[in-house]
Amino acid sequence: MYANPDKFTDYDRALMEDPHGLEVARTRTVINESIVQVFEKRECFTFTHPDLGDIRFDVHSIKRALLDGRLKAQMWKVEVPTDFYEHVLKNNGVEPERLETLTERDLQRPGIMIGWPDGHSTLIDGNHRLCGLYKRGVTAFRFFMVSIFDCTKFMCRPGEEASMFEGEPNEKTIAGKVWVE
Repeated sequence: MYANPDKFTDYDRALMEDPHGLEVARTRTVINESIVQVFEKRECFTFTHPDLGDIRFDVHSIKRALLDGRLKAQMWKVEVPTDFYEHVLKNNGVEPERLETLTERDLQRPGIMIGWPDGHSTLIDGNHRLCGLYKRGVTAFRFFMVSIFDCTKFMCRPGEEASMFEGEPNEKTIAGKVWVE
């Protein structure tokens, strides 16, 4: 699969905002002196690496860091070969029924690919868009390539998500009290 450098435009920037309002900002409700309820809904992607096991990526924070210029990345455009499309469709959590609900605007939003040191890559955002485009006969796909080494603060093991929420306090309850680190 050959990729060509591409440009990140203001239109791309607008498309990368949470287009469907699926994410919910963190709320903290004090029930009483011993109970604090914290709720947040973020876009995450879980990848199973053959040697490293399950890795969860905070896609929300990666997008924010890209938009704010805090994360190094290069925009690319690639012609997607059939075998890669089939791999993504089979292995990357694509829900076939959701492909029909994607709008033209959804399909134009660039994806996010993580580059591994061995030359492999993982699409952590845009799997449905890539497959939706392909099903419509469009084999070109645009994405940001981000090095895995630049993403470590946006990664964790499943169950440790609170530790990766960038720039936000990590709350722990100890002996009935909430401690903010």
